[in-house]
Amino acid sequence: MRCRVHQSDMVQAIQHVSRLIPAHPAHPAFANIEWTADATQGHLVFRATDGVIEIQRRIPAHVDEAGTVTVSARFAVDLITRLPDGEITIRQPTPDAVRLEFARNYVRLQTVSEAIPQWPLESDATAGMDATEWPIGTAGRWMRQLAFAVATDATRPVLQGIYIQATPDAWMAAATDGARISWLEQPCSGPPTPRSAIWPVKVLRELATLNEDAPLILRWYAQSLKAATDTAFIRTRFLEGTFPNVQAVRPTTVVVEGTTDMAHLRAAVDRAAVIASQHPGLPAVEIEHQASQLIVRSVTDTGEAWEAVPCVSQGPRMALRVNPRLVLDALRSFTGDTVQFAWSGLQTPLVWQSPADPGYVHWMLPLRVLE
Repeated sequence: MRCRVHQSDMVQAIQHVSRLIPAHPAHPAFANIEWTADATQGHLVFRATDGVIEIQRRIPAHVDEAGTVTVSARFAVDLITRLPDGEITIRQPTPDAVRLEFARNYVRLQTVSEAIPQWPLESDATAGMDATEWPIGTAGRWMRQLAFAVATDATRPVLQGIYIQATPDAWMAAATDGARISWLEQPCSGPPTPRSAIWPVKVLRELATLNEDAPLILRWYAQSLKAATDTAFIRTRFLEGTFPNVQAVRPTTVVVEGTTDMAHLRAAVDRAAVIASQHPGLPAVEIEHQASQLIVRSVTDTGEAWEAVPCVSQGPRMALRVNPRLVLDALRSFTGDTVQFAWSGLQTPLVWQSPADPGYVHWMLPLRVLE
């Protein structure tokens, strides 16, 4: 292997793929990064995997001799970020080492024997007709409105993913941890054949990074997904299992509904949450609907918070006790100045929506109803 690249390009690419390296790899090879100099395309490609997701990043390179080496991710990232800005020559003088030369100086890294496993091949013929494009920013919106509702514990692995359903005209997605549900529908060209799968939430984070300034081309396979831009390539296995039918618990009737200022409500709940956090049990904040206002309050042995938030609403007086963290998470996922709320009864979820986020609905369970 022998090629020349720019140090800043190397830093950006290797830092991206290294984010996939787990703190405690299940296999020694998952702690490494593969470098491939491609003379045909004029690229240096970095590749890493955690066994479920694989990322490849390409950077421009003047390749004199093609080749592949595998090095430890931790040492490679630490070293490359400390190299001076400018052109770097990469060459492999011996099978067990790779040398990075800059000006008249150099550093040498030992290669490792644990090669990164190759991804099982799936024929492009089965996915060629199902290639679709996500416009710039799509994955970032999905990340903001879905990822926070994914379960963090491993008792139900299927809830650690995001359910995706794609049709020719729209994409739908759902995430839940059992106490709250995010549901998103987005008009967007989809595969000619409707598809559904459960994606690991981590892959959505990586797609959001790539989708910030470039559209994504997605290809569905039987057990995996590929996503590509001009400079990067990601693929992931789908999670196995059956995702719950979240639409079955969506309220179908409305008793109390209204619109209020997003920032005011969020600030009121945030202040009340400080008082609620002093409670020895699960923190709880009361939100009560009255004529033209929501009363947000919290009372513990250490203090009390009471605040009236004006709203335009209709419906009877009703008070619910909620987990303030779940409310704040929900309100932060919206982008507009106002938020719409809907309560359908004493035992059903409360629903949040915003005119600025069409197609996105979030609903959450109250802790208990106050008599």
